[in-house]
This record gives sequence, C-alpha cells and structure tokens, in this order.
Amino acid sequence: MGLGLLLSGCGFFGPVPYQGQVVDPSGKPLAGAVVASEKAAALTGADGRFTLSDSAGVLTARKIRYAARTVTRSMDRIVLSPTDRPVTVAWDQRWQAPAMDGLIGYLRTQGFEVTPVTAGALPDDQDVYVLPSPAWFSKAAYEEYLRQAGRGAKILLLGEWGGYDGIDLAACNALGTKAGITFAAAAVRSYSDRTAEEWLTFHPSSTLLGTDLSKGVRLFTAGALDLQAPAVSLLATDADGVRIQTWSRGIQSVTGAGPLGRGSLVALADTSVFTDETGPDGVPHWKAVDNPTFAVSLLNW
Repeated sequence: MGLGLLLSGCGFFGPVPYQGQVVDPSGKPLAGAVVASEKAAALTGADGRFTLSDSAGVLTARKIRYAARTVTRSMDRIVLSPTDRPVTVAWDQRWQAPAMDGLIGYLRTQGFEVTPVTAGALPDDQDVYVLPSPAWFSKAAYEEYLRQAGRGAKILLLGEWGGYDGIDLAACNALGTKAGITFAAAAVRSYSDRTAEEWLTFHPSSTLLGTDLSKGVRLFTAGALDLQAPAVSLLATDADGVRIQTWSRGIQSVTGAGPLGRGSLVALADTSVFTDETGPDGVPHWKAVDNPTFAVSLLNW
C-alpha cells in the first residue's frame, strides 16, 4: 500500500499536475501564454497563472512576441523575454474568405508579416494561422491546422452566425470543440430600452484582452459561442444580451480562447468585424471604433 501511494504520487499511476505563473522580465503577469507538455496544454489567465493537468514529457511556454522557453516542473515562475522578431501570420484565403485587404495592410504596419494563402498547403513555422469564415472545408485542411497547433502555433478562427452564406459551421466546430469552443447557429443582439441593437458595440471593460481600447469593439451581425473549460471568454455582451433563434437571455460570449495541441485557438463569432465591407457611414468595418486595436490584440493574445 505504501509503495502504491508513493508510485502514484510520482506520476506512475496518473498525470502529475503543474501550477505556476508566466511573467515578463519586469514581473508583469502575461495573459494568454501557453504552457504545454506532451500530454496537455493550458492558457494563462489575466494574472499569468496556469494549471496544467498533465506535465509529462518536455514542457514549453510560449506567447506571441516573446521567445519560447523550455521549462521544468520545479519552476513556479516562468519568465518570458520579449523579442523584436516580427510575428508571422498565414492568412488562409482558400475557403471563401471575405475581402480583408485593409486590415491585412494595417497589421503589416504593426509588426506582423502577413502571408495570404490562396492555394496549396499552409506554410510551416508561422506564429499565427488565420482561418476566416471557411466554406467547403476539407479533411486535409483540418489535419493541417491540427498539425500546426501541435507544434505550438496559434489558430485564429473567425466564424459567423448560422445564416451566413456558405460558412461551414461543422468545420469551425471540428477545430473549435477541441479547444472547448463551439460556434452556435444563432445571432446575438443587445436590447436596450426594448430596441434591438444589430451592430453590437462592446465597452472596453467587457474584454479580457488587456488592450488600450477607448471607444470599444463593434461587431456586425455577430454569432455566439458556447464555451467549456478550459476555454475562457475574452469578449462578451452585457447582461441584456439575447441569442436570436435559440432565445437565450443574459451574457453571451462572442470571443473565446482555449488550448489546442501545444498552442492555442482563439475564436471570434463574427468575420465581418474585420472585412473591407463598409457601413452606412462609409467606414470599413475593420476601421470602426477600436476594431483595428482589437485585431492586433487577438493576434498578440
């Protein structure tokens, strides 16, 4: 009995959890960092803390714009150093992607090296892979994304509500559910004084991305997300949110994140928020209020 307890405590009969905190060299907590083993992965919260369910094998810590680091289970504080290397982004346009040239151009001015992918396979060794509103998705593409996440990349998956022409919700969910995220086939509205707001503007305090938002984030005909642990909500409505079709009242998540492979998946239930499409005021959706800052934050988180 004593030997069995000893072996179990050493991990011979079960996974060994690992808890700690990821910070920058000044001691500031880093949210959205990924700590991964050969068996599991975990994202850090706003306080930089994480709980990894299984710490078997080699452990790594990663965050966009920081140098990746191999760590040991004895480290309860992991320090990641910033790097000046541009963030590489593969922008997948193979599956009915809407026009996003304006945003892509803006991101290039913010230190991102964006490579549009219009045919062939995804390029290897990119930091981020953006998949906007896919339609007619293939099994080979699904396996491509899992392989990139398995080596530690971030996947940014832009979805839509179920009425969007051509979007393959099954494909979105095949990837998203592995990170605890499901795209719901329902649009989200916010009711104020009994008037439905089709274009949702989220206040700066409603996001956990830690951005310098001053005007808020505006989504256009947004969808909804269902989240299961370990996924977390990054952007949600106030308590007056409502899901049309399913009619669910209360706080509705529209952006979430969860671990995937040795990397992460960030999901946004609205592709149009970053498109070149213009509103009645003639302003492209991606330029509305703080949407450009929001896009940068999603890629950096």
